[in-house]
Amino acid sequence: MNRRVYTKLVPATLFKRLIHWHFRYYLLLFPFYGLLHGQVTHTTLSIEATGTNISYQWYSNTINSTTNASLINAATSESYTPPAFTGIMYFFVVLHGDCGFDQTSAVVAVEISANYTWSGSVSTDWNTATNWTPAGVPIAIDHILIPDCTNAPLKNNLTIACGGSVTLQAGSNLTLNGILDNNGTLTIENGATLVQTGSGTNTGVGIFKVKQLISGSGGDTPNGRFWYLGSPLANSLSQQYNAQTSAVLKYFNEPIGAWVEINNATTPIEVGKGYFVQTGAMDTIAFLGGPINNGNYQIPCTRTGITNYYRGFNLVSNPYASYVDFDAATKTNVLATMWYRSADQMQTMVFDTYNSMSGIGTSVSGEAVTNFIAPMQSFWIKIPDGFTTGALGFTNAMRSH
Repeated sequence: MNRRVYTKLVPATLFKRLIHWHFRYYLLLFPFYGLLHGQVTHTTLSIEATGTNISYQWYSNTINSTTNASLINAATSESYTPPAFTGIMYFFVVLHGDCGFDQTSAVVAVEISANYTWSGSVSTDWNTATNWTPAGVPIAIDHILIPDCTNAPLKNNLTIACGGSVTLQAGSNLTLNGILDNNGTLTIENGATLVQTGSGTNTGVGIFKVKQLISGSGGDTPNGRFWYLGSPLANSLSQQYNAQTSAVLKYFNEPIGAWVEINNATTPIEVGKGYFVQTGAMDTIAFLGGPINNGNYQIPCTRTGITNYYRGFNLVSNPYASYVDFDAATKTNVLATMWYRSADQMQTMVFDTYNSMSGIGTSVSGEAVTNFIAPMQSFWIKIPDGFTTGALGFTNAMRSH
């Protein structure tokens, strides 16, 4: 099996040096730190020692300790290559020299990750070994691919360790019913969706990557389609829309009734706020960072003045990397209608609408509009006359694939 190996020294000192009379040694790791691609047998632990009549004995353990460790038979030289395994093992070496005293090295943690692809051949149960290729249940440090398939996986708590990864490929989906603890990398490709249900929380300091393919009519000048798109991450910046380049990024300012352009890389992107982006050629927006949006959101809206022609219209967005149900959304001083700006078959700009009271949507653009709002989709809502503020509310219970 092709494996990726992550090695680190515990504690996080690269060398440990002990001096006892004329006997001293240095513990070295090759590679010192990082990911080594290939077979686990390519990772060698070595120690350098000076002295006379030095003997070596390597030990392994399942915990970060020298207590109750297992002696490794025939591991009696200055270097040792661990056998193939998956998970985390700890190693150290004991040296003996003419001085008559044993010296124990620092403990080395070796984390070995494997590659798994979801097949769903048996069920939707993540913990069923035969749902994976190769057969087996992946652990937190593994590299996991989830493709588009009939039996999409269901998981309660998902942990991604440092060095591990989970990738949702185009058209795939993953449902989590508990905690998402990400200290590695979670990637959601264009067209994939992630649903977190109930009160499940996000923890960890890992990276989230959410991708959205956009297109223009070609060339360097932004033209063609307007992509109405909010951010699925809590701490996005305008650079993720390439606003500092020739791409056009705008939001609608209701109090002044006008569009405002962002042409730098450092403007924070507000969760639940609507934006549109226009580019010249095919491009992929990669929202990078985190954490991913999850839980309850109240998106504030305004209605300003009495003469502003567009007063009360607010451009908002689906904050999730999943679909969300407009019928179920709480609407505080907000009309039951939402508007999509789109284009018809002749590329004429049109509006499609959906009303949550009647359940009726239009299809002026050629595509029928329903109550299910696409991931990150920006859309218009309106505060009616008689109110100056309002809000649109979403929860995890309203999310779907």
